Amino acid sequence: MRSLFSPLALSLVSTVFVAPVMAKVDTNLLAGKWQCNSNFVDLYETNIKSVHELSKNGRLNSSGDVILAMPQSTISVGYHLEAKGVWSVKEDQLTVRGEVTSVKNTMHPEWDKMLGLKQLLPETLKGTATITHLDASSMTLDDTRTGREYVCHRMS
Repeated sequence: MRSLFSPLALSLVSTVFVAPVMAKVDTNLLAGKWQCNSNFVDLYETNIKSVHELSKNGRLNSSGDVILAMPQSTISVGYHLEAKGVWSVKEDQLTVRGEVTSVKNTMHPEWDKMLGLKQLLPETLKGTATITHLDASSMTLDDTRTGREYVCHRMS
């Protein structure tokens, strides 16, 4: 079960398709508020929508909604996560480190008491993603660990 929730939590802070790799990233272009989305099927159909605020001073505030659904079933569970941390970039590699500050079951809170699902989510998060595209309005990341793509659009 832990392997199910690790990608869920990691995606919150390491918000991605292999394309030509950028040689060097302008950190001023990275700073701002980004909405990122990813959908993939692993053990579960996973839909992630997250917002990440990258401050120029290297601080990170993130929140995200994750829905996990069993394939070909009506059973699903949703969580809202919030995290704070730091970010840095070296060449085309975006690295984030943070701590989950809030986890809320948005679909079936009663399951947390019965199944203890919350305890499967890590408290400390870290990850690295390759920035494959970055301009003033959009960014695409490739999660180095999973190879999953995250597409982000600037909010402000």
